[in-house]
Amino acid sequence: MAREIIKFANNVYKNKQDLNIHCWAGKSRSQAIAFCLNQYFNMFCENNEEDYIRNLENSIDDFMGNSDVIKILTKEIYCLNNEYEIID
Repeated sequence: MAREIIKFANNVYKNKQDLNIHCWAGKSRSQAIAFCLNQYFNMFCENNEEDYIRNLENSIDDFMGNSDVIKILTKEIYCLNNEYEIID
């Protein structure tokens, strides 16, 4: 599932579309996915460490994301990035 999320988000990014993230309860899974995709878009797609750090700092106090989702998705992001270039 993590790989599918990243591939879907990558397609949205390449097509310059909006991306809405939500889960049934809208509490921790969607926050975790948004957190990880911020990392993916800013660090790998845009090579924009400044925005990544600013967004990270702004989310620290209020962040209650699902730690299991973060671990799985972050691992997949780094695995995919090392496997092949994700963005054209």
